[in-house]
Amino acid sequence: MAGDFQKQPFRDGTFDAAYAIEATCHAPDRLRTYGEVARVLKPGAYFAGYEWVMTDKYDLKVSNCTLLLLFLLILWSVFLRE
Repeated sequence: MAGDFQKQPFRDGTFDAAYAIEATCHAPDRLRTYGEVARVLKPGAYFAGYEWVMTDKYDLKVSNCTLLLLFLLILWSVFLRE
């Protein structure tokens, strides 16, 4: 589906879980974006996401593959909780 993640065409409380990968960092208004995420999630639902950032604290010893694997494991555990 293509659309505006700041104006999602879903009813309140539609989803059990949602994720975003390197997407919300491009939003002009992150507060509005995450507000929409919260709106379309059911109470107690999960949201998982990761974004790229620019920081001097980046640890080169932690590879992108390790971070991706960690993200996927967390996401997997969220969807298997039921």
